[in-house]
Amino acid sequence: MAQLDSLGKVLSADILIVGGGISGLTAAITAKETDPSLDVLLVDKAVASKGYAGMAGRTAGLLSFVTGEDDPEDFVTYNLKEIGCYLNDQVLLRDMAHCSRRITEQLATWGVEILHNEKGKIDYAKWPFPWGTAAIDPDMCLNMSDHAKKLGVRFMDHIAVVDLLKQGERVIGAVGFEVQNGEFHIFKCSTVILANGSQNYDITLLWCGTGNGLATAWRAGAEMRNAEFGCMCDFARVDPKGWLYYGVHGGAHIAHDHLQNAKGENVSEKYRPGLHSSMDPVAANAWLQEFKLGNAPISVDASIFSHPAFFKFHPKALDQMHREAVKANFPMGQPYQVVPGFIGELGCVRVNHQMATTVPGLFAVGNVAGSGSARGGAVPTPPAKIHGTGILNALFMGSKGGPAAALHAKTVKSFGPGADLDPAQVQALKTRILAPMERQGSLTAHELIH
Repeated sequence: MAQLDSLGKVLSADILIVGGGISGLTAAITAKETDPSLDVLLVDKAVASKGYAGMAGRTAGLLSFVTGEDDPEDFVTYNLKEIGCYLNDQVLLRDMAHCSRRITEQLATWGVEILHNEKGKIDYAKWPFPWGTAAIDPDMCLNMSDHAKKLGVRFMDHIAVVDLLKQGERVIGAVGFEVQNGEFHIFKCSTVILANGSQNYDITLLWCGTGNGLATAWRAGAEMRNAEFGCMCDFARVDPKGWLYYGVHGGAHIAHDHLQNAKGENVSEKYRPGLHSSMDPVAANAWLQEFKLGNAPISVDASIFSHPAFFKFHPKALDQMHREAVKANFPMGQPYQVVPGFIGELGCVRVNHQMATTVPGLFAVGNVAGSGSARGGAVPTPPAKIHGTGILNALFMGSKGGPAAALHAKTVKSFGPGADLDPAQVQALKTRILAPMERQGSLTAHELIH
């Protein structure tokens, strides 16, 4: 039988964190704050050691939270009635609502810059909803990774963790490979935190997740929850040449309340009157029904965005939208055609209130378990329908999972040396993982990447 060190590079840690985006960094920081003596190792396919990993580098720099003007219970009620269809884990939802401001204010101690006003208070936009939205440094992971290093967190970049090692039902390690040279890696640890994002469907460039963490957890026997709510869609702008544009330039975050048909009728008010936080299936259905009635194309009345009353809560946001629209060669004052655009946002690893999965020793934070936590209810992986709460969700789940994982690792450590890894188990996983390298015949570039 092969010896362990002959199968690959062997490393040890108390806690192995897979994924170095916001949730992974938060879990690493809070785990070290909970017990500085623990050896915490964070690995990522990208370059988490320098803050370049996860979705963070693609955020709009927005952080929504329950402000001092808001009642956390109103936030809970809004989520239950308007977003989650009462399928929320209300205990977890209430916990996030009541601690969201503390989490936001704590970021400054980690070196993350949030826009403050002349009085030194966080400067946020106040919407007609029970939360506010602040401007946050899009490069926040850079400062968080620096802070994590000061606490003693170790980093390894360009490492893809693929499978977990188990003894019975308990996780005792993981295996993966170096993405640049293929070197096989074997990790011995008592505790693993998955923080490597959701699965999307490679249709849009934005939020394109591979689902590696979901597959890892599934193969290890972890339960899943709320996978049926992963079919997120939004609106995309159709330009005269037929291209689809997602995001702020495409009307994805604004179209749902301002749809009009070819007759100039306000479709949004017809099917779902009032102001809503974001896209939902009712708006997509409104587009479909009007299309079937022969009232297409469906457009967005963009003139609303030139009206001062629309952004009375935060006029700076209107200025920003106009500047971005100019860059995209898209005047904000004219109508534009939209179609529903499928995105998908699947993060269904089931976790409890401490972010522990159903597999002992395995925790999951951030988008990999966003829906599986059930906090958002019947919605895709958060932020679901409140833009800016994606960062809050990552911070909240990371700050719950980090300390819980630290307590688990410390408890296991107190019982003495951990379990020995089985070379036969490692060999079997290595053979499966590297099987594509032995494949004969032609292979397209797309197949290879997949």
